Amino acid sequence: MLITAKLTFAEAVAQEWWLTNGIGGFAAGTLAGCLTRRYHGLLTAGLPSGARRLFWAKLETTVKCGDRQLDLATNEFSDGTMHPTGYRHLLSAQVDSDSLQRFYAGQGLIIAETITMVPGVNATLVEYEVVTAPAPVELVLIPLVNQRDYHEITLEQLPLAIEYSERECLVRLADAAERLALVASRGEFLAEPDWYYNFHYRIERCRGLSDQENHFRPGRFRVVLAPGERVQITGEVLSGQRKASGWQIADILERRRQRKKLYHAQVEAYWQRYNITRQKITDNEQWLWRRLLTLADAARNFIVQIGNRQDIIAGYPWFTSWGRDTMISLPGLCLVTGEHETARQILLSYAEHIRGGLLPNRFQEDGGAAYNTVDASLWFVVAVYHYLRATEDHQFLGRIWPAINAVIRAYLTGTEYNIRATSLGLIFAGSPGVQLTWMDAKVGEWVVTPRHGCPVEINALWYNSLQIAALLAGQVGRSDLAFRYEATAELVQQSFAREFWNDERGCLYDLILPDGQKDPAIRPNQILAVSLPFPLLSRERSRQVVQRVFEHLYTPGGLRTLAPGEPEYRPRFAGPAPERDAAYHQGTAWPWLTGQFIKAYLRVADYAPAAVRAARLLLDPLVISLAEAGLGYISEIMEPEYPFAPRGCPAQAWSVAEVLRAYVEDILPYLPVDQRANGGLRLR
Repeated sequence: MLITAKLTFAEAVAQEWWLTNGIGGFAAGTLAGCLTRRYHGLLTAGLPSGARRLFWAKLETTVKCGDRQLDLATNEFSDGTMHPTGYRHLLSAQVDSDSLQRFYAGQGLIIAETITMVPGVNATLVEYEVVTAPAPVELVLIPLVNQRDYHEITLEQLPLAIEYSERECLVRLADAAERLALVASRGEFLAEPDWYYNFHYRIERCRGLSDQENHFRPGRFRVVLAPGERVQITGEVLSGQRKASGWQIADILERRRQRKKLYHAQVEAYWQRYNITRQKITDNEQWLWRRLLTLADAARNFIVQIGNRQDIIAGYPWFTSWGRDTMISLPGLCLVTGEHETARQILLSYAEHIRGGLLPNRFQEDGGAAYNTVDASLWFVVAVYHYLRATEDHQFLGRIWPAINAVIRAYLTGTEYNIRATSLGLIFAGSPGVQLTWMDAKVGEWVVTPRHGCPVEINALWYNSLQIAALLAGQVGRSDLAFRYEATAELVQQSFAREFWNDERGCLYDLILPDGQKDPAIRPNQILAVSLPFPLLSRERSRQVVQRVFEHLYTPGGLRTLAPGEPEYRPRFAGPAPERDAAYHQGTAWPWLTGQFIKAYLRVADYAPAAVRAARLLLDPLVISLAEAGLGYISEIMEPEYPFAPRGCPAQAWSVAEVLRAYVEDILPYLPVDQRANGGLRLR
């Protein structure tokens, strides 16, 4: 649990909390209570189709005791007005993966607010407790609601209708299949339908997007509480004839506590196979153990059930299910936490959606899928390899082999987007106006980093996929394919070493262009040639690659996507969408790449004690960032220059996954006894 106290407004408005319900829905906001994004709200529902809709924006709460009044809400409006300013009364806040609890104090009153979501249901529970007061207090609770796609903004009045009874209010958008039920555990509801206008979203303005919105007030709840008493407001999305379920926050929190207790026991038991236990960590390093469990909790919140499909959400708030992100994240989110059955179901589900050897790049909210990716299928093969190594699940191998073979055959013979093996065995990919690698920023028709030709990381992944396919072919009795794939892998390795090595810079070219020219820009993609299970380079060349990446690309916030000094380098990620997209892979640092860098760094050093300690120090800034932007999470990207501020999604799956995996697989099992001093661990 992360605890904050005595925050300035600047600190409280910059720190965001995120709660999830396991079906794609979430609740989010700032510790200040001020909405700063269109994605903030108490209830964004994850619908069975995969779509998300904002139903409940916030709850304006006022506490009255005689002539005293405490406003807990904070709002910023487009004319610069701040009203009310409840952040001034914020005493402290506690945030974990299951709930947010804030304490407000002033004028002799202390009020506790607790927010949680119901697992597997689009419902958010908000409870207020009068901790101390000189007399009974009156709480006035004004829900502000909406009903829109979570990417959009409401500027005009929506045709919202309300139905209400003594303690319940139903809000429905005309012709919509769903409605929002707001229910109070005590007190009364007074209908006062009206609109609140011109809420200002400061982060949207920074992103160059529409930054003001209107929300609907159906009315207000009113309740009188004595010290020690509580009231709960439930917001639940209903469809058909279903009625509100009557959730109790105490029961939900207890259920979540028990689930977390069992999950932590599972994780800790699984970590023992890596020789990592709580007892072996020194007292002054307990902070790291708590952060590792926080990472494990965050990992679980990216795993969702969408309709009949188990999947991984790439990032909160705006990403959905992306094939590439899922496969890169799977080892860290599922395998090193012992969630093997989840990993199995995700891999089998994606195998069913392979088309022409291609894994979906992303699942769309209308239920369809887009296939514009060259690397997702190859990451899928690597993820299967990691799963089989972790589980030795021979039955699974029989089920997944046809998908593995389909990928390899399609890449050998050619498939969509001109993805094909060349006469040298290398993979070529490129289609006008289409972004196929993970460096996929696009502004209008401009693909910022097209990388058409033979990209370095694609061919590292291809070599690994061939080696894995050869290994698995032998295990399923296809020795003919095993021989063929191994021979092709040998050709790829020889061609790779000859064609990609840049002797002048002592590292790898990033891309061989269609005309045969080679891009010498120093990018992090080359690190995969060393970090993946089957490295391609000699020991000496691998060391040189790691050293160049360390020198030019490493930052405490991740690896830069382009080295400073390169003509296209962008030192900042800011401004309107076109400016941000232009910088997205042209310098901006990505935390997930640090996990791959740590693997490569330690591999070339043979996990020597000094190298392990250095790797630990290099990774620590990212685990410390759990207390920065998205509390309990690691952001999608970071600025490439000091102070390496977090940017992009405040909660990103592969950022969390790769940091957790690197600690568990590559660092903690290898730290020696004598590192107890100077911030080390005593693990042997």
